This record gives sequence, structure tokens and C-alpha cells, in this order.
Amino acid sequence: MPKHLQYGPRTPPLLTINFNPTQTARAKMSDDLLSWCDDLHQVRGNISQLQATLNQVVAKAPTVAQYKELMHTYGEAPQPSAMAEKLRVSLQSPQLKVAVRLKSLYDKGLMPFLQTFAHINFKSAKSDRYVGYLLDYTPEERKAKDRFRIDEGERTVENGKSIDGADGAKTEPESGQNQGQSDKADLYPPTLPPLSEPVLKLVLTDKSFRQPGDFLEASHFSNSHNRKLALHGSALVDCALISLANTAFPTAHEDDLQHLRFRLTAPHVVARLAYCYNLSEAVMMHISQELPVEDKMRILQTVFYAYVGGMARHGYTFAEIQKWLSKLYQPLFAKLPDAQVKNLHAVAYAEFQFLVTRANNYFEHPTKKLRYDFEQENEDPLVFRLRVGELALASGSGDTALAAKQRAAYNTLTDADSRTKLLTHLLEHYRTPERVEPRIEQSEPQPDPEAEPEDDDDDAYSPELSEDVFTDTLDGSNTGPDPVPSTSISGPAGLSGPTGIISEPQGQLHFSGSGHMPPAGAVSQPVGQPPAPGQAPGQAPGQAPGSWRSTPAAAPRMPLPYGALPPIPNMKKRPDKRR
Repeated sequence: MPKHLQYGPRTPPLLTINFNPTQTARAKMSDDLLSWCDDLHQVRGNISQLQATLNQVVAKAPTVAQYKELMHTYGEAPQPSAMAEKLRVSLQSPQLKVAVRLKSLYDKGLMPFLQTFAHINFKSAKSDRYVGYLLDYTPEERKAKDRFRIDEGERTVENGKSIDGADGAKTEPESGQNQGQSDKADLYPPTLPPLSEPVLKLVLTDKSFRQPGDFLEASHFSNSHNRKLALHGSALVDCALISLANTAFPTAHEDDLQHLRFRLTAPHVVARLAYCYNLSEAVMMHISQELPVEDKMRILQTVFYAYVGGMARHGYTFAEIQKWLSKLYQPLFAKLPDAQVKNLHAVAYAEFQFLVTRANNYFEHPTKKLRYDFEQENEDPLVFRLRVGELALASGSGDTALAAKQRAAYNTLTDADSRTKLLTHLLEHYRTPERVEPRIEQSEPQPDPEAEPEDDDDDAYSPELSEDVFTDTLDGSNTGPDPVPSTSISGPAGLSGPTGIISEPQGQLHFSGSGHMPPAGAVSQPVGQPPAPGQAPGQAPGQAPGSWRSTPAAAPRMPLPYGALPPIPNMKKRPDKRR
């Protein structure tokens, strides 16, 4: 008889459960990673399908005039033929009405987000400029009355009840009025417009990278570095900034606009823009490490100007370049009131605040915020000193606290020594990533091995070996003096690595958990078995810090020889505690 047709009780298989918190956490992480991979792969395909569907709707949907003509011909009354009736049903469907409205707004240019989305080439391996346009797009803020809200007189009634609830409350979007402002703050700096490979290579090649032999042998040496592109880009930036400043401050004098353009194109300001996109790491140059910080700033200024000139060579229009520059300089214009354009101290104060603005774009890793403070040193007159990190820079006085702070920023940027200290500090901390504290996962509490279980006569058979039988077979037991301690190799005290495992201080001495001595300099914690939270390596669970076990750990059970039976467990009579 086949085994699957046999009747009778079956012996259940032995189920061995070995709980390991580390393996459980890794398995959970692996499952989460697999789930994320599947979801993100589906989202990637859905975006491409959404673009294809949008293009089909725009291409095949009728215009408003065509829709009116079709409705006048086929949509008035039921049609005799089946095909005409099917056309009438389609014309009266809400999906087609939405498609006609979508096509109408799309053709009029009133849906810039979808228009940019339709132009993206997802099949191209290189970065597409329309991706940056889409990521930097921010909808214009509207008043509350222009948003999607249902008023009292426009409420639709279905089955005797209003669609916005029985209490007649007005429906408003959940997002607040400052949603657009928060998006602008989160998306700084804007996406770097992509360039073609030959243009980008020319942009990132400094003149110092070329050797004297290149000048003698190359027939077009002047076109092998980025100085010509930088000359073109400098003129474009000047023209764009004059236009932007005139738009932001329409009543300003021409001398004030000229001074503002001069401050906005200072080497340290333009170099700060280059650091936003980490161009300093990609530029090819041969310079000395002892080069003054001012000269380093000019090299980065040249690279940024060359990138703007490369945009013009790549095919970007002046309007596109100006729009990108307006988003780059937007924090500086926002901190400068219209009435203070003539105030040199106010311009310097806004310039300093722009220098310490960190790159915070949720498509990139956020950088660490630069700490600065104005410390008051005197009350009459008011004197404030600027401190950036641990650096004490210039001070300034004024009638008000704001005037004194503005004067301190102005003295810092105009004094050569203070400006050098500030720029050196900024060069070291511009691209410092923001520190993310590792998350400590709480594992399930482990039972205390030293806790004595309650005696019970009805205990089941235990597979543990008897101490009486195997006492003499344990070699290296801790019956003699304590072993010599070994030094644990570990990192600094605190959290070590992203797993959140707590390590002990460097140089801490501890004993091995077993009777066998580890080799000198070896780590006593076994690989793959991290200690529990709050437990030092080599320390037993439930043991107080600083105390060490003198009893040996249980020896592992060895496999029995072929044909041998397991030993009979200890059946000594234990006292009955139930009396």
C-alpha cells in the first residue's frame, strides 16, 4: 500500500527551534529589502506606462470643437446601429470628458508638470534635462478660494445627502498654505542641468591641468581647457543677475544694482555654488596644496562660470539659464529686503547667511548645518562678535542688535584675515554629511541561564547530558586559578557601526566566557553573535558589570558513535516541595 494511503498514527517530526536575534533581524531586513526591490521595480515600470498612457490620451482624444460636433451628431438620441450607439455611450462617459478637458489644458500650456513629464526620455542611458525640470517644478501658490473647495451653493446632493458630509462642512485640501514654501526650502540647490560628455569634460579641465608640452604640441591649446567657456559663462551670469536684481528690486538705483551684482559674483559666493554640486571633486587640475584659499576660490569660480558657458554650448537658452540661476540665488534675495539694498552692511549680512546655507535636497544626502552665533560683548554701545564653529571672527557695533550683527558680518567679509579663516572653515565643512544616529533594534529578552528552574517531579525527559556521567570528560574545566585576562580589540566606547551594537571602551580587560584561553589579541565575542543591548562583549546575560563567571559554560553535546545509545539520565530522587 502506498505510504500516503496508510492509516494509523504518525510520529510527528522533531521540531527544533533555535532563536537567534541577529539571524531574525537579518531575515526581517532581507524580507524588507526583497519587498522594496519588487515595489520599486513595479513603480519604475508604472511611471513609463503612465507617460505612454498620457501621450496616447493627448494624441487620440478629440478637441473641444470635435467633441461638440460629435455630440451634436451622435449624442442626442439613441442610434439605430450598434456602432453609432457605442460611440454615443463613449461620448457621454466621464472618462472621455476628462480626456477632452485634459487635452484642452495640455494644448494651451496650462499643465507644465505633465508637459515636462511627457518630454522625458526614459529610454536614454544619460540624464535628461527634463528630469531636472520636473524635479524642480513647484506649483504656484493659490488663495484658498481658488483651490478645490465646495461652497454652500455648489454642493452636490446625492440620495438626499450632501457629498461633503451631513454637517455641511466645506471641503479643503489637507496641505497648508506654506506647502510651496516648504518645497522650495527642501529642494535647494536645484537640479544641476546635465551636459554632454565632451562639453562636461572640457568644463572640468582647468588650465593648470595642461602641461607645457601640450602648449607646444597642440595646435588648439586654447580650446583644450575651460577658460573660454568661463569667459562666456561670466557674461551670462552678469546679465542674468542684473535682470534678476532689477526684477527683485524695481526701485533700486543703478549703482546699487551694480554693487549687488559685484557682491553676488564674488569668488567665495560663486565657489559656494560650485560646492553645492560638488564640482570641486570632479575638476581636473594641478595645483599645490599650499595654494592660498583665495586662489582656490577663484579656480572654483572659473569652473562654475565654465559650466554656465557649457550650458549655452550644449543648447540651453538664456531663459533656461536665467531660471536656473534665479533658483540658486533665491535664498540670498529672500534675506535682503528692498529697503536695505543701499545698505552695504545689510548686503554683507545677507551674503554671509547665504554662505552658511546648507544643501538640503531630499534627492541627495543632506549636509551638516554650519553652526554660527553672534555673541554680545558690550551693551552700550551694542557690540556683537561673530563666531563660526570654534572660530572667533570680527565684531561690529550699532544702535540695534541687527545693525551690530550686520556690521560684524561686513567686517568679517572685508577683513582679509577674518575672511581667510571663514573661507577655510567653509571649505572643510561644506560637504560634511549630516550624521544619522544608528537605530538600536530591541531584541526579545533572553532567559537567564543562571536562574535555577523550579524543581518538579513531573519534569519531562531532558536531552541534556548528566553532569555525573560527563564530569570527568570535560577537559580544561575551571577548577584551578583564573586564567590570564586578554585584551579585547574594539573601537571607541559607544555605538559601533550601523547595527547599533554597544562596544566596550578601548583597552578594557575581560575574561573569556569558556574555560579555553583565546589567542592573544583575539576578540572574545564570537562572530555572528552580538551581545544583547547593554551587555559588554564576553559578559554573561544577567551578569552585573565588572563581575565575571567562575563556573565553566556547558560543553557542547558531541555526536554519539554509530550504534551507541544515549546515556540514562540522572534519576535521583528529589525532595517533594509540594508538601
